[in-house]
Amino acid sequence: VWYVVLRPHGPTIDDRVIAAAPFRVASADASLRYLREGMVDLLATKLTTQTLRMADPRSILHAFRLAAGSNDEDLTEGRAREVARTLGAGRLLLGDVVGTPTRIVLSARLLDVSSGRAGDPISVEGSRDSIVVLVEQMSLALLKQLAPEESQRLGTATTTSVVALRS
Repeated sequence: VWYVVLRPHGPTIDDRVIAAAPFRVASADASLRYLREGMVDLLATKLTTQTLRMADPRSILHAFRLAAGSNDEDLTEGRAREVARTLGAGRLLLGDVVGTPTRIVLSARLLDVSSGRAGDPISVEGSRDSIVVLVEQMSLALLKQLAPEESQRLGTATTTSVVALRS
């Protein structure tokens, strides 16, 4: 008698791949809602280096939309890790946007998809018209966490441009 055991094989998890969940937006101002999905796009260009790669933003947003059942629902941390795993990402980026009429705070933390361990939280704050600068600052801090071997070079750099640092 032969028995066949079928095991589902999911995608291979790669620690060099990052999936960014849609950011949670806490603000009475509806004009900041674009940052929910917009932060995924903005960070995708900043967090792709020689050693790291952001999962495709369209694939990320589609997978989170399917898992949540809508564009506006947030997933639990555990469910978000499952979605990242289906995308083959070894890291999950969770973030928040908090806005007031004059200020904006961007916060993020990186999770190991397999273990759930979180890195140190990162937070940047500035005026609402400085979103580009805030994304650059957050990206630099995230790159220092994601690529510690490259952090020495980042730490001695005199520029705050992620594009210039990558070059």
